[in-house]
Amino acid sequence: MFVSDAGTHAVDIFDHASTLNGAVVPDRTISGDRTQFVSPGPLALDSSGRLIVCSAPGQQNFFVFANAATANGNVAPSASGVIPGTIGQAAVSPAGELYVTDGGVEVFSNIATATGMLSPRRTIAGPHTGLDMDIPGAPPLVIGLAIDPTR
Repeated sequence: MFVSDAGTHAVDIFDHASTLNGAVVPDRTISGDRTQFVSPGPLALDSSGRLIVCSAPGQQNFFVFANAATANGNVAPSASGVIPGTIGQAAVSPAGELYVTDGGVEVFSNIATATGMLSPRRTIAGPHTGLDMDIPGAPPLVIGLAIDPTR
């Protein structure tokens, strides 16, 4: 189980989460200046075991850690970049596309090797979608996102 902790600027990792209970200590923690974390927020895992860490809502950075199963300490991401808009939630499709909420849903491809400012490959938004539009200065209203890996 991966848990982002904006207060400590870290991602805490609890191995064997299905058996844990009570005040347990993380097995591993990703933190430090090499991670480039300012305020880690939404997390996603892709089908290749890469951990995608997005900045807390209101920010636009993302970081990819290729070795999520063993990552520990002050490790640098294998890829990082900036997504325009505000990242509310994140999920990764089986094809490796990153979906993020930002008043609607934006889809980015090749996230595992991306760098710099990204442009969405597709955007799912508009009056016919039923998704709330972004309100300037407010956190995104579309806050839940899950990808069906069978489709």
